[in-house]
Amino acid sequence: LIRVPSSPSLQHFLEDLIPLVDLRPEVGIYAMILLDRFLKASGWKLRATHWRILLLVSIRIAQKMEEDSCVSSQTLCEVYGIYKPEEFYEFESIFLRMIKWDCSISNEEYLKSAQNFFNEEYDLPIRSSRTEPF
Repeated sequence: LIRVPSSPSLQHFLEDLIPLVDLRPEVGIYAMILLDRFLKASGWKLRATHWRILLLVSIRIAQKMEEDSCVSSQTLCEVYGIYKPEEFYEFESIFLRMIKWDCSISNEEYLKSAQNFFNEEYDLPIRSSRTEPF
């Protein structure tokens, strides 16, 4: 039985993925914000069939927003071995269209998500002041 993860499980999945593909924690926060934005805009619910691809796509978009170099789609597909790069690109396109290419994140939105994402074990990362869409 494949289960759909709860929000804390998604966060744990993301926390485990961050060191595997050398992501900064801020990217994880952006990814969760973008995923939430996608779910609200699309009306989709997370399902066992697609929660991983949606999270991986949100990570990739968040990484493009924040970092100078990105983990390739090929690498993300290889890490989990369940998607082909072509499928990944298609999901990324759907994701961006669904959020109307709005990848801007306000400081308030970031801080709220960061407080939910990190517990007392972590220092709250310092956020760049960039809020414009890419």
